[in-house]
Amino acid sequence: MAKRRGTPARRPKGKKRPSKGGGLLRLLGWAGLGLAAGALLARRGERQAPAGGQGGEAPARRMGAEASPGKKQPTARPAETQDLDLPAAAESAWIPGPSGSLRLAELHASAPMAVVFVHGLGGSLDHWGALLSKFGPGLRGVALDLPGHGESDGVSFTVPDLAAAIGAVVDALSLRRFVLVGHSLGAAAAIEYAAGNGPRVAGLFLVDPNGDQTQLPARERRGVLEAMAEDAHGELEWAYRQFLTDAPADVTARVLRQLRETPADVLRGCLDAAFDYSPIPRLAAYEGPVRSLVSPLNDLPYSLHRLRPDLPYRELRGTGHWLMMERPAEVFSDLADFLDAARPRFLT
Repeated sequence: MAKRRGTPARRPKGKKRPSKGGGLLRLLGWAGLGLAAGALLARRGERQAPAGGQGGEAPARRMGAEASPGKKQPTARPAETQDLDLPAAAESAWIPGPSGSLRLAELHASAPMAVVFVHGLGGSLDHWGALLSKFGPGLRGVALDLPGHGESDGVSFTVPDLAAAIGAVVDALSLRRFVLVGHSLGAAAAIEYAAGNGPRVAGLFLVDPNGDQTQLPARERRGVLEAMAEDAHGELEWAYRQFLTDAPADVTARVLRQLRETPADVLRGCLDAAFDYSPIPRLAAYEGPVRSLVSPLNDLPYSLHRLRPDLPYRELRGTGHWLMMERPAEVFSDLADFLDAARPRFLT
């Protein structure tokens, strides 16, 4: 299958970016898609161009007591970078999806506990490579390219459409029960799937999840859609660079490369759909265990754990939005602990 690539439009040097209703950065930050820092939000009218080991049997280990709602734990940032590639043992395949073929990758297909990974806007299943490398033979790892992303086809990008892609993958692999892990926009898709398929989802693990875009002023949403219509890649790349300021160079390069390779109509369609989706009632419809791991940027009025104060979460300090690429060992430790808690649901 030929891989479709988008070509980002270039803004002439020296040309200032317009501030439309606070701009894309403000909206992404308050909505949870990009999770901008408070200092950047304060500069809403000053948008300047930026300067150029294996785990054991599943679960790997327990980290101790359950995370309590609102509890934050400091974490030191490692100096070294990570291997971001998928494990050599992972096998890729394509399966029929709701609107074309869907690409997936699978590791340890015979393992008893399955974990399904869903990436965010402008990403691909490769975003989970460093985390999947931590899986031992007792864990079955499955990651998919959402519709229109990576090497998957797609023509419609509502959150239910994205959730239907998850359903197509788990049905094709005959997964009876699994833990669902979603990052950013992928977390919204995971919540939507779990709300309608609760008995199959042994647990929801949300990595820097989207907040509730429906609570944003309509004027700001219109302004962002206008900016995206003009230059979707340029607008998102400018915003993403703010969230990658302290990220390792290889993480930055991969995130931006895959963003540029995602067609502009896909980016616009997903962002538009996210504006119309509220995760709160759908999360309430899921009765299984949920845990969230967030970056320091994700601490805003419309963040999921602010709207759901009972949601257990932990803040992983010293990292940007792509936690699983920057700090895979620590994300895996939290996930392993969550798998311990979800184990009883695998046995029912």
